Amino acid sequence: MDAPVSLPATAPRAALRESAARRIAFLSRPAPLALPNHRPAAAHVTRERADEPEQPPLGGTIVSLLGTEDGARTAALARRWRRVWRSAPLNLDDPLSNEIEDSRRIDVVSRILAAHRAPARRLALRLLPLDSNGPCFDAWLRLPLLDALQELLLHFPFFPGDRALPASALRFAASLRVLDLTNCDLPAGCSPAFPHLAHLSLHEVGVTEEVLQGIVSTSPGITAMVLDNNNGHRRLRLSLSRLSWKISLSKMP
Repeated sequence: MDAPVSLPATAPRAALRESAARRIAFLSRPAPLALPNHRPAAAHVTRERADEPEQPPLGGTIVSLLGTEDGARTAALARRWRRVWRSAPLNLDDPLSNEIEDSRRIDVVSRILAAHRAPARRLALRLLPLDSNGPCFDAWLRLPLLDALQELLLHFPFFPGDRALPASALRFAASLRVLDLTNCDLPAGCSPAFPHLAHLSLHEVGVTEEVLQGIVSTSPGITAMVLDNNNGHRRLRLSLSRLSWKISLSKMP
């Protein structure tokens, strides 16, 4: 007669069940989600330190539409946004108050232009006298960063000294959409063509009739024009089909 089969003790059976339950739980866990271009955390940190991470094109577009101060503040959002402002199209609008000394203003603008790597879209400078800073303006306007500038706003405070605008300010004629000048004299004899100009504003500007007529005649896309208290011309012939409004205040010969 066969000997009876002895069953394992209760304790070993419980341990066996617990081990099996752990194995089933492990095998039934969902697989980790496979992310595209996934890198280990350590490698990702190394890449951010060694090289600039790719920035979303939308982020660069948004930053380029912000003012200078707001655009620079985006660097505080996150590490990947740290260099977005420098690589987005530059929208430089002098944000400093009129209490700032000229030397400090020049230093800030120069550092921004030197640090930026993408082309500039807009340059707006106010409160910096032209007569004592002509060479500085000329150096800025010759920078390759500004080669395809679309908006140029130069509002010089009134001073009785030299008001001659550097000829380099008109080298953007082929790309400019906005030209806004105050308290300066346009170079005589220049005849730049502005095929994309949509907004022209001249306030207290010395411009000959020949130069002004040349600017208007080569700018068929002008939709808005402001001529305020300028001098050097007596008349202007207009033939602009897209012109929606024009303001022409007193002008002196």
